Amino acid sequence: MLEPGEANVDRLRALIAEWGATRPDGSPVPVDSIADGKTIHLATPHGALDLLPERAAPLSFAELMERADVRRVDGVEASLQSPPAISSR
Repeated sequence: MLEPGEANVDRLRALIAEWGATRPDGSPVPVDSIADGKTIHLATPHGALDLLPERAAPLSFAELMERADVRRVDGVEASLQSPPAISSR
């Protein structure tokens, strides 16, 4: 889940460029598809990545962060969620 805010969208755009991420079919990610409120499906060197807008999940961003599994990805801490954690209260 992507926390709302233009600063986070800018960071996500930079990460997509750094990783060379694409859409799942291998085509480039259109810049306008990376925005608040949009679901984003990516193929990255680390595997598939789906980002959900806060409104798409039954839990708030804060609730999801409490359940997150924190891992290091390319030296950066990332809060990861599994589908069951996102879909249940």
